[in-house]
Amino acid sequence: QRYSMAPPYPGLCLLLLSTTTVVSSSNCLNPDTTQACSGSGICNVDACNCFPGYEGQWCETCKDCEEKVVAEECRKKETCMECERSPGCGWCSDSGQEIKTRCNSIEATQEICPSSSIERKFTGGPTTIVETRKQRFKGDWVQLQPQGVELVMNVGDTKYLDFTYMFINSGTTFSHNFPDNIELRIFSTCGGKFPLKSVKGCYGINNGNTVQFQARFRLKSCPAKSSKWENSYKLILSQGDVLDIDFKAVCSCSCDQFATSAICRNDKKTFLDINPCAKKDTCTDCLKDSACNWCSASKYSYFDGSPLPRCNNDNFFTSDLCPADGKLDPPKALTGSEDCSSCKHTCSGGICSERKQDLIDLNTCVSQLSCGDCMQADGCAWCLATDGAPKCNLVSNWIGKNEEGKNSGKFECQGKLYGDISKMSNDKMEFFGNHGKLLDVNTDPKFDDNTVNIPMKIGRKYDLELTWNITAGKRMSGPDFWKEKPKFDAVKLNMQSKNKNILSFLNLKYDYECSGRPCNSSDILSGMNEMVFKVSIELSDCPEEGITDPIYLSAYKKEKYPYGVVRINVETFCSCDCEKKCSTGYEKLHSSCQGGNLKCGVCQECPDGSFGEFCQCSGDGNEKQPSQLKALPAVVIGKKDDLLEKSTKVLKDQISFDHVIAPIGVPSDTLKCNATYCMNTNSRECYLLTEKNRKFDLARATNLFAIYGDHRLLPGAELIFKITYCPLKLSIWGTHETRFGFGTPPSKNNDYNLPQKESFDMLRFWSDDSYTWAVEDLERSDGSLQSVDYEYGAWFSGEYNDGRKWTSFETRVPEGIESIGYVSQKIDSDVKLVVTETEVIWSWEGFKSPRQPEITELRQKINMKEKEYFPLFMIPGCETDGDFSAVKIISSKVGKA
Repeated sequence: QRYSMAPPYPGLCLLLLSTTTVVSSSNCLNPDTTQACSGSGICNVDACNCFPGYEGQWCETCKDCEEKVVAEECRKKETCMECERSPGCGWCSDSGQEIKTRCNSIEATQEICPSSSIERKFTGGPTTIVETRKQRFKGDWVQLQPQGVELVMNVGDTKYLDFTYMFINSGTTFSHNFPDNIELRIFSTCGGKFPLKSVKGCYGINNGNTVQFQARFRLKSCPAKSSKWENSYKLILSQGDVLDIDFKAVCSCSCDQFATSAICRNDKKTFLDINPCAKKDTCTDCLKDSACNWCSASKYSYFDGSPLPRCNNDNFFTSDLCPADGKLDPPKALTGSEDCSSCKHTCSGGICSERKQDLIDLNTCVSQLSCGDCMQADGCAWCLATDGAPKCNLVSNWIGKNEEGKNSGKFECQGKLYGDISKMSNDKMEFFGNHGKLLDVNTDPKFDDNTVNIPMKIGRKYDLELTWNITAGKRMSGPDFWKEKPKFDAVKLNMQSKNKNILSFLNLKYDYECSGRPCNSSDILSGMNEMVFKVSIELSDCPEEGITDPIYLSAYKKEKYPYGVVRINVETFCSCDCEKKCSTGYEKLHSSCQGGNLKCGVCQECPDGSFGEFCQCSGDGNEKQPSQLKALPAVVIGKKDDLLEKSTKVLKDQISFDHVIAPIGVPSDTLKCNATYCMNTNSRECYLLTEKNRKFDLARATNLFAIYGDHRLLPGAELIFKITYCPLKLSIWGTHETRFGFGTPPSKNNDYNLPQKESFDMLRFWSDDSYTWAVEDLERSDGSLQSVDYEYGAWFSGEYNDGRKWTSFETRVPEGIESIGYVSQKIDSDVKLVVTETEVIWSWEGFKSPRQPEITELRQKINMKEKEYFPLFMIPGCETDGDFSAVKIISSKVGKA
């Protein structure tokens, strides 16, 4: 630009101008103004001598004027955001200085402002993030390079990106999806066809030729919406290739945040002064103000990753940074009892409250809503059960049960804590002396005395201090190496593993230490007894299957023949077992999740587009009808069962389900019940042990639950129920493992030792004294019928001939009936039990005994008043996922003593 301005010395100017009139020459006349030396110099011997501050053939350029004009424009900006969007301007946020106008030219700002308080401009160029791609098949040429870049720009910047394209179909045309505020032009010679110029494509290029291009980007202004300050765009080539561009516009300031003392406005108003909604801590309080909106999304932060207040004024820029699916902004403010639990404007399933201290501490852990996300966040750990606190928090914020500190910003973890690697220490050890021998990592060498176990999370560095014994190396290594008098850096470090692909996930850095100080060029290996490597290893990304093969860290000159080796076993903390099917903490179709799965203590995978903390909201935003099926109180198999003594009857005159005895390792919630219906949705897919295994557990393999009714069976009682079966095959004959009858709960603990293979041998774990029908198998002659067998299981005692007493649990033919053998039963038929003063009567459709073909029901002589018998059902899971078994009480009547 050219500026015609008066010189800074007016008096001198008048004198010289009069002189210019006398001695002017045509060579001194500015053709644009016809003034001699532009009025800013004197003509002497046909040439201009410029006044101080001016330059050029005709003194037409004012060196200081552009700076002054820029500074004058900058000083008009009242806020840092306005300042940073103005080319040539810089902002000073130093709270220790009284500055009237904090926006000035960059040069002036650098003079008056501490460097730490100057808002930083981005000065780098485009960064390649994907250079190429894998070939998908033979002949799949990679034509475009690079494939992906990151581009950061300040307003007014011009950036250049070089890329190449290999032509196959002779021509290509460019297009893009950049908005109008980002100018993009492509320059090329199209392989030397013409001088460098702006092109819309290149044509007539021979196949196989690679042409160079240069993309020129200019950011003219910031996007109006802050959510567009970071966005992804595409440069598209008509032959089908695409260059992905992750774009970031620098449109705000680091002082535009909650947790800062830096000054971002000339009027010194703070973040809360101009965004008062941010003072509110809960979604409900926020939405009771019509000027505010709430962000419940997990992925919500400032551009540098620091947390932001979740309640914001509608017109404040941080409001627009919230993802659309997490922004709550009802058309009217909430009133009265309305709150954010309503499905119409719910934060449920997201984040509904915040602690301002977490913003000050830059604690982003509390924004992680799943255990897997928590594991991948630096410094975070996930607690399976809390007293209402966020399940993800800083490791330093967690305390165990009964630990002190709960009232000082610490939170009690009441369950398992995932991802706590805070106790990780810096290991110091000596290299194993390999003495230049071949290291074959495929043979899995052990190095028992030189092995270190490292827990690793993304972004956390693990430090090792490794000492190489040079004295021993001299004795054991070949003399040729030492003749060269090698310097310290002749020996390098590398990592090796059987799985070479895994090494790309680990970043290795190291420094040398000689005699307790950093090594320098004068340090010769032969003059030292030992050398120390200061090693840092960092996990850059999470391998999908973790790191299962050991890593070998070697000190070498020849890569395969190291002088020293350390074996490293890496455990990655990138995910949580409780998020994986068939693991402890993963509960399929948990009753609290309304059709979703409970993973690591939170409901996920809500069905049919539903959402919310408990999947309680349907896809249309309406409240779903809550499921009436819940987990019953439970004891674990093998333990004393006294729950009936403590329970409250649901109905006084009808029988309901009371509690269950659950298999070890099977959550009780996987059997879902209401008062008269229970369904078992478990399948055998998660249990891989076979009956030949010494740890086989039939109850776990079949997901077999014992269910007790709540009323004692006394004379006058009647019970009609129906069982729904599902396929369950544990042998070539198949088995249901279903039982129904009555019994007394276990009155003591019984050692549950594995293996457990037969249900009739296991009856003592479900009842001290029981009469049950065991479902055996389908009848081969009629697939609608199944065979059942009536059994009595109880504790018996007596004396041996030598007077020693014995006690054992045995299964026998019930007293009071003749042996009837297997009885037929129509599958899914109603089963009826009637209790009288002297007997119990069993009946159902298809009742037939081959041994006693004349009977259509079973009458058993028994005094039900002698013992406290309760209805008992044993319901297994199914063979495959998606099936279920169930028992339903159709009608019942309570008897009297």
